[in-house]
Amino acid sequence: MNLPNIFIAIGILCVLVELGLGAVTGFDLLLLGFSFLLSGAVGATFSSWQVSVVAICIIAPLMIVIGRTYTKKFMQITTKKTNIDSLVEDEGIVVKEIQPNQAGRVRVGTEIWRATADEALAENERIRVRSISGITVHVEKINLKGE
Repeated sequence: MNLPNIFIAIGILCVLVELGLGAVTGFDLLLLGFSFLLSGAVGATFSSWQVSVVAICIIAPLMIVIGRTYTKKFMQITTKKTNIDSLVEDEGIVVKEIQPNQAGRVRVGTEIWRATADEALAENERIRVRSISGITVHVEKINLKGE
């Protein structure tokens, strides 16, 4: 077995391992596998192991750089806050006083929420939502400048 054929076999093995792992490697094995396949094919075309070696030295870095850029750009997962998670960091106002051991009520946007806080908050104080658990928002007082 000559070197171009070995390169082709390594390429096929890399692609199969990547498929078996389910893209855990970030497609690096797939890119490397295609580099070996192309290098082996070029070397086999010219019946020269030296051409395969030169080809892998050129193709592999290009495939990794270009392939990573392409996959990172198009495979990037972005998350968006939806539904109640979008309330976190929103501001509102206390409509029923809150005690550290007793829930009260706050208005956030157009909705009234059951609310808890680490400190006592009186009616009409401005608050910021810090977290949400079930149907209860945990809030904190917004300290205005100069207080």
